[in-house]
Amino acid sequence: AMAGFQILLSQPDRVRKLHANIRFFRDGLRRLGLTLPDTGTAILPLMCRDEASTFTFAKRCLADGLYVAPVVFPAVPQNAPRIRCSITAALSEEDLTLALEIIGKHCEWLSGAK
Repeated sequence: AMAGFQILLSQPDRVRKLHANIRFFRDGLRRLGLTLPDTGTAILPLMCRDEASTFTFAKRCLADGLYVAPVVFPAVPQNAPRIRCSITAALSEEDLTLALEIIGKHCEWLSGAK
Protein backbone atom coordinates (compact mmCIF):
# COMPACT_ATOMS: atom_id res chain seq x y z
CA ALA A 1 0.00 0.00 0.00
CA MET A 2 2.82 2.40 0.81
CA ALA A 3 4.34 1.85 -2.63
CA GLY A 4 1.03 2.90 -4.18
CA PHE A 5 1.06 6.17 -2.24
CA GLN A 6 4.65 6.79 -3.26
CA ILE A 7 3.69 6.40 -6.91
CA LEU A 8 0.78 8.81 -6.48
CA LEU A 9 3.04 11.40 -4.92
CA SER A 10 5.93 10.99 -7.34
CA GLN A 11 3.82 10.75 -10.52
CA PRO A 12 1.01 13.31 -10.31
CA ASP A 13 0.50 13.08 -14.08
CA ARG A 14 -1.01 9.61 -13.58
CA VAL A 15 -3.60 11.03 -11.23
CA ARG A 16 -4.43 13.85 -13.66
CA LYS A 17 -4.72 11.34 -16.52
CA LEU A 18 -7.01 9.13 -14.44
CA HIS A 19 -9.32 12.04 -13.61
CA ALA A 20 -9.34 13.16 -17.26
CA ASN A 21 -10.24 9.63 -18.37
CA ILE A 22 -13.05 9.41 -15.80
CA ARG A 23 -14.51 12.73 -16.99
CA PHE A 24 -14.19 11.76 -20.66
CA PHE A 25 -15.89 8.39 -20.17
CA ARG A 26 -18.60 9.68 -17.80
CA ASP A 27 -19.43 12.52 -20.21
CA GLY A 28 -19.56 10.05 -23.11
CA LEU A 29 -21.95 7.80 -21.20
CA ARG A 30 -24.18 10.78 -20.46
CA ARG A 31 -24.14 11.75 -24.15
CA LEU A 32 -25.49 8.25 -24.81
CA GLY A 33 -28.43 9.21 -22.58
CA LEU A 34 -27.38 7.13 -19.59
CA THR A 35 -27.95 8.35 -16.04
CA LEU A 36 -24.98 7.77 -13.76
CA PRO A 37 -24.69 8.10 -10.01
CA ASP A 38 -21.86 10.39 -8.95
CA THR A 39 -19.56 7.80 -7.40
CA GLY A 40 -16.46 9.97 -7.13
CA THR A 41 -14.40 6.92 -8.12
CA ALA A 42 -12.93 5.30 -11.22
CA ILE A 43 -15.69 2.68 -11.15
CA LEU A 44 -18.73 3.78 -13.11
CA PRO A 45 -21.87 1.66 -12.62
CA LEU A 46 -24.34 1.21 -15.45
CA MET A 47 -27.67 0.14 -14.01
CA CYS A 48 -29.52 -2.71 -15.74
CA ARG A 49 -33.21 -3.63 -15.85
CA ASP A 50 -32.72 -7.11 -14.43
CA GLU A 51 -30.10 -9.83 -14.03
CA ALA A 52 -30.81 -11.39 -17.42
CA SER A 53 -30.24 -8.08 -19.24
CA THR A 54 -27.07 -7.54 -17.20
CA PHE A 55 -25.55 -10.78 -18.47
CA THR A 56 -26.86 -10.24 -22.01
CA PHE A 57 -25.28 -6.78 -22.13
CA ALA A 58 -21.96 -8.11 -20.81
CA LYS A 59 -21.92 -10.98 -23.32
CA ARG A 60 -22.71 -8.72 -26.25
CA CYS A 61 -20.02 -6.24 -25.25
CA LEU A 62 -17.50 -9.07 -24.89
CA ALA A 63 -18.41 -10.38 -28.35
CA ASP A 64 -17.45 -6.91 -29.65
CA GLY A 65 -14.16 -6.92 -27.73
CA LEU A 66 -15.10 -5.02 -24.57
CA TYR A 67 -15.02 -6.68 -21.15
CA VAL A 68 -17.40 -5.15 -18.63
CA ALA A 69 -18.10 -6.67 -15.22
CA PRO A 70 -21.68 -7.81 -14.54
CA VAL A 71 -22.57 -7.45 -10.87
CA VAL A 72 -25.70 -9.01 -9.39
CA PHE A 73 -27.12 -9.98 -6.01
CA PRO A 74 -25.63 -10.71 -3.46
CA ALA A 75 -22.75 -8.41 -4.46
CA VAL A 76 -25.27 -5.57 -4.87
CA PRO A 77 -28.81 -5.15 -3.52
CA GLN A 78 -31.46 -7.40 -5.01
CA ASN A 79 -33.16 -5.82 -8.03
CA ALA A 80 -30.22 -3.45 -8.57
CA PRO A 81 -28.00 -5.32 -11.05
CA ARG A 82 -25.35 -3.32 -12.81
CA ILE A 83 -22.35 -3.30 -15.05
CA ARG A 84 -19.16 -1.96 -13.53
CA CYS A 85 -16.85 -0.08 -15.85
CA SER A 86 -13.40 0.44 -14.36
CA ILE A 87 -11.38 3.34 -15.74
CA THR A 88 -7.60 3.56 -15.40
CA ALA A 89 -4.90 6.05 -16.34
CA ALA A 90 -3.46 3.47 -18.74
CA LEU A 91 -6.44 3.77 -21.10
CA SER A 92 -6.15 6.07 -24.10
CA GLU A 93 -8.92 8.30 -25.44
CA GLU A 94 -9.12 5.90 -28.37
CA ASP A 95 -9.71 2.99 -25.96
CA LEU A 96 -12.44 4.92 -24.18
CA THR A 97 -14.06 6.04 -27.43
CA LEU A 98 -14.21 2.45 -28.67
CA ALA A 99 -15.71 1.34 -25.35
CA LEU A 100 -18.36 4.07 -25.62
CA GLU A 101 -19.20 2.98 -29.16
CA ILE A 102 -19.68 -0.63 -28.04
CA ILE A 103 -21.75 0.40 -25.01
CA GLY A 104 -23.87 2.64 -27.23
CA LYS A 105 -24.49 -0.26 -29.61
CA HIS A 106 -25.92 -2.39 -26.78
CA CYS A 107 -27.35 0.17 -24.35
CA GLU A 108 -30.95 -0.95 -24.90
CA TRP A 109 -30.18 -3.58 -22.24
CA LEU A 110 -29.44 -0.87 -19.65
CA SER A 111 -31.94 0.72 -17.29
CA GLY A 112 -32.89 4.25 -18.22
CA ALA A 113 -31.33 4.07 -21.71
CA LYS A 114 -33.01 6.25 -24.31
